[in-house]
Amino acid sequence: LNNLLNITNTELKQYVGICLFTSIVQIPIVRRYWNTDIGFTPIKNVMSIKRFEQIRRFIHFNDTTSAYPKDHKSHDRLYKIRPVIEHLNKQFSKVPLERDLSKDEQLCATKAHSFLKQYLPLKPHRWGYKFFVLCGSSGYSYKIELYTGQENFEQYRLQSEPDLMANANVVIRLSRAIPKHRNHRVYFDNYYTTIPLITYLVSQGIHSLGTVRRNRIPNCTFLAEKVINKKSRGTSYAYIVVYDNIPVTSVLWKDNKLVTLLSSYCGILPDKTICRFDKKRKKKY
Repeated sequence: LNNLLNITNTELKQYVGICLFTSIVQIPIVRRYWNTDIGFTPIKNVMSIKRFEQIRRFIHFNDTTSAYPKDHKSHDRLYKIRPVIEHLNKQFSKVPLERDLSKDEQLCATKAHSFLKQYLPLKPHRWGYKFFVLCGSSGYSYKIELYTGQENFEQYRLQSEPDLMANANVVIRLSRAIPKHRNHRVYFDNYYTTIPLITYLVSQGIHSLGTVRRNRIPNCTFLAEKVINKKSRGTSYAYIVVYDNIPVTSVLWKDNKLVTLLSSYCGILPDKTICRFDKKRKKKY
């Protein structure tokens, strides 16, 4: 077993290269890349299938003898690949941040048997590893975090950071990469948006906006939904919520459905009329 774990730098690069190649040229069964008839010569000439499977089975990037046991409160489920994730985030952060940033999930499709695998029915690939990602408006990923189910563990929270529950804490961790008071704007959906999260980001000099579930804005008397539904599409109403002496704007906007927004930097103005594509008319109007 010890011999299987001893690989050279060249073999490691070859292994990574094969993984990248197979992610682009996809075949359902990995062994077919080495098939005599339909296999790929560039792969077969670099490494044997036996050696590839040995590396894939045993490869890790941390000293497992130093890992905390599973029943320890500081146990890290990603301990074996933690250096790789940290290195990737370090490289990603070398690109200057765009002004407008988004926090959302991405799914890395896989058929592997793993307790980390998630089922997200609304994603293009429904089964895979879920990543929390801080992205720019260009689509570039500045920071990633792999979902492990340990997102609310105390060891992942700095002493200066509040505990706003697992979903908001993810946004707080990813926002560490954003410089303070540089007019950056962060957008997220209603899974993450809460008033305490919005106000915390304000204290860090970061603007934010997100869709929000109306029950997360207590003591705010919204106009009844049945009243708004009688209005024309595009109708909007603004409310001001004050939390810890920080004003936060809540906007009700009627689109095809009623949308509720929460923001620390904008309201309903400026107002603008845009063209929408109508599926029935098959044109913009």
